This record gives sequence, C-alpha cells and structure tokens, in this order.
Amino acid sequence: MDNSGVVYPPTPLELSPEDARIIEMIADRLVAETLHASEDFAALRHVVDPSSWKRIKEKDSIVAYQNISDLRSTKRERVWSEDTVVVAASPQNPTFYPSNRSLEDDMFREGFHNIDDYDSEDERGLHHDDFTKFGAKAGAEISVLEKFRPANVPTVFSHGVVPGTVEDMAFAFLADTDERSRTRFNTNKDNLVEDMRILAHIQGPTKEDPFRFLGIKWCTSLPSRTVSLIVKPRDYLIIEATGMALDSNGERFSYLLNHSIELDQVPDFRDFGLVRTVFSACHIMKPYQNGEAVDAYSKGFLTIGGNFSVRLSAIQFAEGLITFPRVLEESYLKKLAWLMHDQHRWSSSSGSASEGSSFSSNGSRSLLDKVVDGARGRHMKKKEREFCLDCYLKAKRLPAWQVAVATLTK
Repeated sequence: MDNSGVVYPPTPLELSPEDARIIEMIADRLVAETLHASEDFAALRHVVDPSSWKRIKEKDSIVAYQNISDLRSTKRERVWSEDTVVVAASPQNPTFYPSNRSLEDDMFREGFHNIDDYDSEDERGLHHDDFTKFGAKAGAEISVLEKFRPANVPTVFSHGVVPGTVEDMAFAFLADTDERSRTRFNTNKDNLVEDMRILAHIQGPTKEDPFRFLGIKWCTSLPSRTVSLIVKPRDYLIIEATGMALDSNGERFSYLLNHSIELDQVPDFRDFGLVRTVFSACHIMKPYQNGEAVDAYSKGFLTIGGNFSVRLSAIQFAEGLITFPRVLEESYLKKLAWLMHDQHRWSSSSGSASEGSSFSSNGSRSLLDKVVDGARGRHMKKKEREFCLDCYLKAKRLPAWQVAVATLTK
C-alpha cells in the first residue's frame, strides 16, 4: 500500500452532514437490533437453542454463547505468530431527575423501541446501501450487524445479572473526551491503550441528556509485557454511541455501542506496524429487581486480525463480555473525583479545611487511581489518592445523573 498520502496518526475528521446522518443511523439500528435480541432472549426465558449456540465462557452470573451455526465451514487456524495479539473486546435510569418531569419524559419518548429493524425491502435498499461507504456488505440483509460481520466470524452474545444501577452504568459508559476514553478502555489490565483519539464528535452530553455521546474514535493498544515481544500492536476505528432510551415496555435502559467501520481517511496502518482489529460490541443494561441490579445483555463479534484464529478471537471476545461489568467502577471513581473536587472547592471558599471534612483520614482506606489530564498513551501517569471507606461509599450513593450534569465538559 502506498502510504505517501496517508496521515499518521490520523487527525480530526470533517464529516459531511450526510455522513454524520449515516453514522447516526448505523448506530441507532445496531442498538435497536441488540435491544430486540435481548427482548427475544427474555421471551425465551433465557434459554438458548443448543443446536445453534454453544456456551464458551462463564463468570459469576454472566454466560457467553457462540453461534456455532456461523462456523459450519470454518477451519482451525494457526494460533500464535508474530502477528497475533491478545486484546479486549472493547472493547452509559437516574435516581436524580430533572425538576421538569414532562421535559424528561419527552427526552426519552423517541426510544429505540420505535426503530423497526424489520423494515421493508425498499427502505432497506434506501439506507442500507449508504452503509457500504463505511464497510458494510452490499445486499438486502435484514440485520445491520450481519452486513458488517466478516465471513466465518461467529456472533457471540452474553447475558447475566450484576450488581449496580442502570444510571451508574450509563455514567461509566460515557467517554466524551480523549482522557475519559483512555481511562475507560484501560480498565482491561491485559492491554495498554497506546493512543486514543476522538476523530469526530457528532453528539455530546447535555443537561437534558448527560450520558449521550456519538462519535468516531481511533485507538491503538499494546499487549501485556509477557507477550509484547511476539505480538504486534493493534488499532481499531470505531463508531461509539452511549446514552439512555426506552425499551418496548417503556422502561429505560442504558447502552454502549462500539462498532468498527472503514474510512478512506483512516486506512489500514500495517506499514506503521499496526494490525487492524475489527469488532462490534453492543451492551444493553436494563433495571432488575426494582433497580437494585442490572440485567446485562451484550452481542457482537471480534476478529483480531493477523493469523489469530477465529476460535481464539471468539473466546477473547467472550472473555471481554463476561468481564465487561467491571466498567461500573468507572462511575464510582468519577463520582468520587467529583466529590473530592467539590469538597476542595467548598473548603477553599470557606478559607480553611474543615475538621469535619467528608474526606476523613480515619477508618478503612480505598484507593483511587486517576489518569492525569494531558497525558497520552504510554506516557499516561496515575495519581493515587487514599480515601476512607465512608467517603467512597458516600460517593457511590451519589445520583449519577446529578454528577454527570455537574461534570459536563465545557
């Protein structure tokens, strides 16, 4: 490939209004498809057809299944080579409500349950053909996910119930800045985010919708030190969408979509030592047990590239899905950081630090690791602060909506 005209690393994109509309449509339909898949699975009482799905990973209450009907003709590939890698599959409703409830209701009225993913053939031809510009296969497949899934790469989904709230998941998902993106993606300890850039910012959070984000991101990641000498770095180019909406029962849910696309402006950077990872992962979080827990459903696919086998790609993706709920801790750390900042501001305005400060030096300790603003890639630094357990629990109980609004980026 001739790299004479390639810009590396990629710079911010200037999307046309039409391209932004298509990106939004791809994201909306993928979220709608995953939402409907989760509802269909619930209607089956969370029982899979063993002739089509195989259990491949399980952790706590979360189980991941691979579609074995996708792989009837797949051959086993060589597992390790100089081109293989171990990476994560990417791999955010509030307890605090706006005072104007009617405004809040209007905000979610146009939920994803209003998007029909079984539209007419004419409608599919009208807008699905636009998707080919971003890497989709031509044709009239009903599923948008299938239009992007490479041949012989299996679909994987996971389901389970985890502690937490939908609101905190929504806040944990939100990564509308480069710093927040690096922090969230670095929750996977097996890989280090080398570079993370938001190339296009289509929609962002507002006071009325503080968890909303839609954009295009590019990321490079390094494997753990144990395999870094034999594994090449990976990069990926994705649509990311986060937010909250209503399901077919009128209940709110939060979602996170990471979905690989192709763009001429951001080509394969193999000549720069990178191997392109392609994946799609959509996570749907619904309230469970009166909102005290979360019903988590995720679906997608992963191909790591190089000579990494299809089988190990699926297993690695499943591993990412069953460990994904640990991203919830991001919400608690965001709230703790905000509480720390708010307490410091209050202490400064009062002229002295109060002896009754919320940040007591007594009692059990919890540790906060916060990425320093302005750091990038391998040069990121972590600042460690100790907090008493009471402070951590106080922050954990804060309404995610309230803190999300208070921490809106300028």
